[in-house]
Amino acid sequence: MILNLKHIAKNFGEIEVLKDINVDLKEGEILTILGASGSGKSTILNLIAGFEKPDYGSINIYGKDTRQKEPHERNVGFVFQNYALFPHLNVFKNISFGIGKIDISKQTLQVEKLLKLTGLQGCEKRYPHELSGGQQQRVALARTLATNPKLILFDEAFSNVDAILKSKIQKELISIIKRSRVSAVFVTHDSKEALSISDKIAYLKDGKVSQFSTPKDIYNKPSSKSVGHFFGKANFIEKAGKNYCVRPEECIIKKSGKHKGLITNISYHGERQEVELDFKYNEKEYKFITYVDKNFDLTNTKSLNFDIIWKNSNCMDIYTMQP
Repeated sequence: MILNLKHIAKNFGEIEVLKDINVDLKEGEILTILGASGSGKSTILNLIAGFEKPDYGSINIYGKDTRQKEPHERNVGFVFQNYALFPHLNVFKNISFGIGKIDISKQTLQVEKLLKLTGLQGCEKRYPHELSGGQQQRVALARTLATNPKLILFDEAFSNVDAILKSKIQKELISIIKRSRVSAVFVTHDSKEALSISDKIAYLKDGKVSQFSTPKDIYNKPSSKSVGHFFGKANFIEKAGKNYCVRPEECIIKKSGKHKGLITNISYHGERQEVELDFKYNEKEYKFITYVDKNFDLTNTKSLNFDIIWKNSNCMDIYTMQP
């Protein structure tokens, strides 16, 4: 186990920021800590890095308790939100800064290896202001990898990236991390980002881990309605005394569908249309969201018949459902 946080608590004055945090990370895995602003996710990152000390609990890195270790003693890399590159140093010197004092020929070979790994060959002599946001991020990652950490922390890694290029840069960064065989912890408020890059997700709310599981489980089997809504459009329905989370894509529009919903709103999203429905099931009133094809003609349509895909993986009765 690369990282293990047990019963972590942290207060700032009288404000209780973190309460009984328990998460772990295996070698080679990517963990994303996710939550709204003020949920405590950045505080967890600072505790792992050693910038803050927990009031209670233990932080084990490589199987060793690090609570009394300073940041530079933990062998943990940190890629800051603004990348923290040295503006007066070119790419080569920014990366070599993380290597330390070794023979110049060995240093050059190591930097060249990192330039190749991060796709920065040909950029050695450029300065940070001459690079794109994605290139700057890769320089920051290369400089961090130069210290040979087994664990790297990323603070809002993609917040400064152009929205159009975000998906491409995410794929490039995750590919580099996987090829480097390091573990990583990301902090973000973007649920789509978390689902696409993570092996595990810890969702924080009010300083507590509401759910810690795989992306598939947290999407299909949320532990609460708030978790379900945070990770996308969600419908909640009770069947045979059990709670189910039914995603819009699991409502199939059919002329012979068992359920009939009154259309209350239609919105166009390019690749599809989103339809809001009111319908009754087992004497209870529900509001549902479903998707239909972008070419589906809803002109003068007041209601739709549909079926629900009932899957055991969506059943939430194993959790205590909270609002």
